[in-house]
Amino acid sequence: MAGGLKKIILVLPLLLCFLTMSFTALGEAPERKIVIELSNFRLFLYQDGVKIRVYPVAIGSSVSPTPVGEAKIASRVYYPTYYPRDWGKKGLSPVLPGPDNPVGTRWLGLSLPNYGIHGTNNPGSIGKAVSEGCIRMFNEDVEELFEMVRVGTPVRIVQKKDDSGWPQEQVEKLSPEVNPGLFLVQVGAFEHKNNALREQGKLKAAGYTAEIYSNGLFQVCLADYFSWLDAKLVQFELERLGFGVFIKFYKEE
Repeated sequence: MAGGLKKIILVLPLLLCFLTMSFTALGEAPERKIVIELSNFRLFLYQDGVKIRVYPVAIGSSVSPTPVGEAKIASRVYYPTYYPRDWGKKGLSPVLPGPDNPVGTRWLGLSLPNYGIHGTNNPGSIGKAVSEGCIRMFNEDVEELFEMVRVGTPVRIVQKKDDSGWPQEQVEKLSPEVNPGLFLVQVGAFEHKNNALREQGKLKAAGYTAEIYSNGLFQVCLADYFSWLDAKLVQFELERLGFGVFIKFYKEE
């Protein structure tokens, strides 16, 4: 009995230490939210109030528009099975994961019943109002987004954001003295190198030179390093072309 008590006494401090570290990690987790702007066919990801990603999307058609309002991520599914609406009543069969699956490689179900953010087997539909109300993304984009959000992440769907215009005023408020050093402009991070190579090719066609770095994911970054102000201006230009951009610190000057 005494030996068992000693084990408990030894284990309790370790358990308390683990719980403390867990709660600390949870407390430090970044606050992320999604804003979908229907008028510009864009999905924005914010972290602690700062826009860190922008993706082109497809939205609902005029006969089945995407609903406007507040929601949350309710489910996350790898390689989902697609169930056509009222498939049982209509005698339709579910579509298993694969290249013919209309919802692509990832499903982020919303708290709005029957609606979600997902991939597609029809990349040509991105940027158009053609869905049954869901938000479609390129598969490589939704795969990246999938890894950055969790169940409970807030989602706001609007027709047009209040701050969707030219960001020059916002950029000028970000003093270089507050953000010294050099920065990398990352234009996507992908699970598969072929997707990174394709993004690199798109950047080259747009006049930008990019390199691919591997660190768990294949990260596509512009070859040049920028001051904070220049990086923000490059970010705007790339986002205007439809790229999703993330600025990250590289080193002190």
